[in-house]
Formats: sequence, C-alpha cells, structure tokens
Amino acid sequence: MTDTDKWIQSTYKELDKRIAEQEDEFLDLFLNDYLSDFYVEDTTLKNSSGNYDKVNQINNKFDEAFETFIFAFLLWYGGKLLEAGKISLDYFNSRGIATNVNDISYLRKAIGIEGKKIIKGSFLWNLGKMGELRQRLQEKVIQAVSASQKLNVFIRNVKPIFKTKGKDKSSLAKYYLKYAYQPVMSTLNSVSYKLALKYGFDSFVYAGGLVEKSRQFCIDRNENEYTISDAKKWNDLEWNGKIQGVDFFVQCGGYKCLHHLEYTKSEEL
Repeated sequence: MTDTDKWIQSTYKELDKRIAEQEDEFLDLFLNDYLSDFYVEDTTLKNSSGNYDKVNQINNKFDEAFETFIFAFLLWYGGKLLEAGKISLDYFNSRGIATNVNDISYLRKAIGIEGKKIIKGSFLWNLGKMGELRQRLQEKVIQAVSASQKLNVFIRNVKPIFKTKGKDKSSLAKYYLKYAYQPVMSTLNSVSYKLALKYGFDSFVYAGGLVEKSRQFCIDRNENEYTISDAKKWNDLEWNGKIQGVDFFVQCGGYKCLHHLEYTKSEEL
C-alpha cells in the first residue's frame, strides 16, 4: 500500500467519523432546541399558525448549525481537498519534475477557501448550507402539523434525517455521501491529470488495489499500464458506477472508486 493509498483510506475514515459527530450535533440542536417548542395538545401537534411558523425557523437553525459546527467541518474538509492537490504535486516531484506551488494555486478558488474563510457561494459554502436537507425537514414539519401527528411519531419521523441507525444511513449521511465523498478522489485525479499533461507524461498505472466490491471495470485494469491516448477512448464505454459526463481521468472507475492514476512516461515503461 502506497502513501497515497494510506492517505485516501485515512481521509475517508476521518470523514465518516466527523459526519457521525455532526449527526449527534444536529440531533441535539433540533430535538432539544427546536422540536421541544412545538405547540402540543394531548400529545398531538396542534394544527395552528404557531406551529406553521416553526417552518420558517428551520433556515435560522441551519444557519446556526453552520456557524457553530459545520464551518469547522468545512475548513477541515477543504484542507483535505487541498492536501489531495499537494499529494499530486509531490508525486510529480518524486518523478524528477520541478513542480511549483503555483501549479495548484487555482484549487483554493475552485474549492472556495481563503485562509480561514469560506467564500460565499462557493462549493464549500453551498455544501455547508445543505439546501436539500432544509427542504426535507420543512416538508416533514408541514406534513406533521397539517396531519396533527402525535408528537412521538413526529420525532420518530424526523430522527432519520439526522441520525444513522444501523445500516440505515441518515439523510445527512446520504447528503455527504452524494456531495462530499467523490470530490476527494476527483480533486486528486484531476490535479494529477492536469500536471501530467503539463509536464509531458503520456502513460499511467491504474493504481489503488481492489476491494470486495470492486467493479469489473477496475478489476480488469488494476495495476495495469496504459497510455493516456488509449484511455481517452474509455469515456465512450459504459460500466457500473460510471459518472455520466465526467472525464475518465477525473472519475477513474466512477462513483466511490478509490483508484488513482500514477503517471509515467512511455520510455519508462
């Protein structure tokens, strides 16, 4: 296992840990500081204007979450994406190329991080604002109030938005799975591809090893050597997990694939 493989594994392990911590923080915020304030009559939610007003408070609670714990997560996550770029840079340095930090200076703007600030409207900013989850919770609240749900039923229906139970991932975890997992590998792969083209590398090894659920696309290519020219044709292929519209050199095996490309020059093969 290479240092890059170890970094990938440790990054995803830490990401899972931080998401689990965030689940608890969200649950505490909404259960103890939001749901407890609903108007209830005989254990049943009242179908009242006061409860419908609670819908309008959801955005404020998410904004509070952004400031109190999501922001710190975004800084960590953004730092990991920047690390991915640095790993790519170091790889080409190890191959005797005098790379420059300016080669990856664009990453900060692309990610949306400036020192200890998150740029408003950027990828990181939008990730942390969680528009999908806000809407999902608003819909749950409106449905519960309009149907005068039992309070315990209401709470039971809201919990899965924020808390994973066994193999049933929370909506929060699924949100991050959808928007935060792939950019780790996409950043690593896209920076490497950009540097390979800039410094005249024309071949690569399909690196990263196999896991129990590896796709046939990856099994067939694992640790094999190819030219960039030949691999460009793979964009026309179809395979399980392929991310439509994303270049092979950015996605490798596709959704949740942990493979990366170790670039070489044809005379070195």
